[in-house]
Amino acid sequence: SGAEANEAAIKLARKYAYDRNKDNPEIIAFTNSFHGRTLGTLAATGQEKFSRGFTPLPEGFRHIPFNDVAELKKAVGPQTAAVLVEPLQGEGGVYPASQEMMETLVELRDEKGILLIFDEVQCGLGRTGKAFAYEHYGVRPDILTLAKALGGGLPIGAMVAREDVANVFQPGSHGSTFGGNPVACAAARAVLQVLEEEVLVEQAAQTGNYMKASLEALQKKYPFIKEVRGIGLLLV
Repeated sequence: SGAEANEAAIKLARKYAYDRNKDNPEIIAFTNSFHGRTLGTLAATGQEKFSRGFTPLPEGFRHIPFNDVAELKKAVGPQTAAVLVEPLQGEGGVYPASQEMMETLVELRDEKGILLIFDEVQCGLGRTGKAFAYEHYGVRPDILTLAKALGGGLPIGAMVAREDVANVFQPGSHGSTFGGNPVACAAARAVLQVLEEEVLVEQAAQTGNYMKASLEALQKKYPFIKEVRGIGLLLV
């Protein structure tokens, strides 16, 4: 699941920080974000309604306003292990990250040695008109999480990491009894094959541009349409 992929990413970021003698590492996340319904991912999620009734939650997370570059710069400190962000917030209302924020994240990573975790469980695998939403910004994550569309209806989640980051996991560091099972992996392989053979990512870009232009035309005609936002076919 996507929650399990994000749990793995959180664990990997903490282990990476621990191996670099960073005590009590903190992960920065954003208001209105959604990362899952396990206790760890609820703690990372920036919407209180999802955690109501399930407290106390694990510590080690700080939430700041989405797309607020000034607050982001203030929040990153010596104990920051990683920043966890959806390049396009889905559950939070379909809000894309700003170019300025994504570029600032890269600058802070290079300056402070933190990790960037991009949660593309909802916005990844073609929905925005590119294979991954982060490609719209010309940046790259250290850790990437995927799920939902990856299984084509079967449950599967994946965490992908830069090699030197992934290597902090040793045998026994992380696992799941049925993780990587052959049926789900066969489905994921078929999904990736169909995405490529049927040129679905490019179709999402073309259709998304058409839909957004059409909705913006309707917005000009009908004043009750307050806003059109999103990328590719992930639109509201």
